[in-house]
Amino acid sequence: MLTKGIIILILFSGMALSTPGYCQNPAQKEKINRVTGIISNIDWVAGKFTVRTINESGNSDEITFIISGDTQMTKGTSSIGFADINLTDSVTVEYSSGSFAGLKAMHITVKE
Repeated sequence: MLTKGIIILILFSGMALSTPGYCQNPAQKEKINRVTGIISNIDWVAGKFTVRTINESGNSDEITFIISGDTQMTKGTSSIGFADINLTDSVTVEYSSGSFAGLKAMHITVKE
């Protein structure tokens, strides 16, 4: 009886430790996209901002991004915070779309 209990415990432990490996796919990488435009809306509380872009034919589009703890922000050669970004700033945003929450800003470059 004790041996059967030990075997069951070992099996359950093995399954619990191996499950995280099956949930992740290291070969799958997030595709990084880039867009350039003007900041048209900022929500500092929600950690979101919107960029208005204009394509070659003169049509505009607005794209909203979310900020995360690992979003890098620079102006010139200096690192800045989200609070340092203002309406009408000209920016380039590198982002990924691998999140259910929305488009995640990976790097924001504010033009001087």
